[in-house]
Amino acid sequence: MSRICRARHRRIAGNGKRRVQKEALLAKIKARTRKLDREIVEIQTRLLGSVVLAHARENTAFREELQKAILATVPDPQDRAALPELSPPADATLH
Repeated sequence: MSRICRARHRRIAGNGKRRVQKEALLAKIKARTRKLDREIVEIQTRLLGSVVLAHARENTAFREELQKAILATVPDPQDRAALPELSPPADATLH
């Protein structure tokens, strides 16, 4: 094989190696982006929950509506028990 062919093969192999490295870096960046997106959603969820709970503590009408919504959307009593301060009374049913 001539020197020119060997140089060309090395250059092609080097390009393939760099492409694999770039793809690995891109995959790493995408994974980091997904992780940060999940963290943002978790923070938003916690903040929204805090706001709702604070408002429910201060506003009885809102609290009652929230209890109705919990009763309507969370059928399992064990799941509702996770929020004892907002769980409707045990004998409450949907009207």
